[in-house]
Amino acid sequence: MTDAVRLSISFPTDLASDVRDAAGERGVTEYVVDAVRHQLAMDKLDALVADFEMRRGPLDEAKVEAAEKILRRVLDEGIDA
Repeated sequence: MTDAVRLSISFPTDLASDVRDAAGERGVTEYVVDAVRHQLAMDKLDALVADFEMRRGPLDEAKVEAAEKILRRVLDEGIDA
């Protein structure tokens, strides 16, 4: 981490223990930063889907499943879709 701002957050006791265990060698700060980055990405994706559905209607589940299969194949096998 290059530039950083110190934030203070509180965790429930049981969660704090789980976070420390999961963080391991990389440390709690890096673990929490990675988790927050992931959540921010998921929030952006949720907003993108909401915007798409507002403009074009609900996503078709069959098309979503087909797209997931293609994506899995590309990621797993490294092939062109």
